[in-house]
Amino acid sequence: MYCIKIHKKGKSNMAAICDKEIVGKKFEDEKACLDVSGGFYNGKVVSDKEAVELMKNADILNISGNDAVGLALKNMIIRKEDIIFIGKTAHAEVF
Repeated sequence: MYCIKIHKKGKSNMAAICDKEIVGKKFEDEKACLDVSGGFYNGKVVSDKEAVELMKNADILNISGNDAVGLALKNMIIRKEDIIFIGKTAHAEVF
């Protein structure tokens, strides 16, 4: 299960999606910090199928968590080159 929140600005929309269990957590390493804040990510809880559909229809993606990033990669929504790791946690942004 995933948490997804759609942020709209003008005609564009951004899908912020993450693994449900990491909402509210922070991850950091020597290079970066990732704050999976509830205000940004915590919207609707969705299944794999619905998450894929929402990601495919977004103009911008912000994806956090190994499962959510893996789902986007498996469904060819993102490329392997789009993924970074903060510690052991995967993150991808696509514009």
